[in-house]
Amino acid sequence: RSTCFFDCSSTVNELAKLITDQKFVAVTDTMWTAIELNKKENVSVIMLGGTVSKSTGSSAGTFAISMLEKMQPNYAFIGIPSITEDGVLSVSGLHDYEIKTTILKNTEHVFVLADSSKYKANRCFMKIGDLAHIDAVITDKDIDPEFEYLCKSSGCKLVIAQ
Repeated sequence: RSTCFFDCSSTVNELAKLITDQKFVAVTDTMWTAIELNKKENVSVIMLGGTVSKSTGSSAGTFAISMLEKMQPNYAFIGIPSITEDGVLSVSGLHDYEIKTTILKNTEHVFVLADSSKYKANRCFMKIGDLAHIDAVITDKDIDPEFEYLCKSSGCKLVIAQ
């Protein structure tokens, strides 16, 4: 069975709502996404442990990272608040940094979900990688045309969601 990681992004949570009843193991750091995926009959859900954030419902800290370091998901879906003009992916907090860098290191295929407003957004505090580290960016039809070239030159596929 395939294993998929879903991070604490609200966009990723929306993806979880759209998933049909396919058979796979879902790993998440977010209770809202865990609840959503647990409604699917054939999806087995693993929730990372740790301290739970009141604002995001996501778990963080040593326990969450320790669990995640032992896993090697086939796929990961992560949200990103900033993709710069040179393809740098960055986040603003330590929790996001730790989870996302661990996922980039341990996952076979990584997909970034980011609406067009995230491209050329202000660079966030912590760099987690760049477009060359991910398989695809899934975004909306309003994305800047030069972003397609940036993805292609980085070896990253661009998917326009409907």
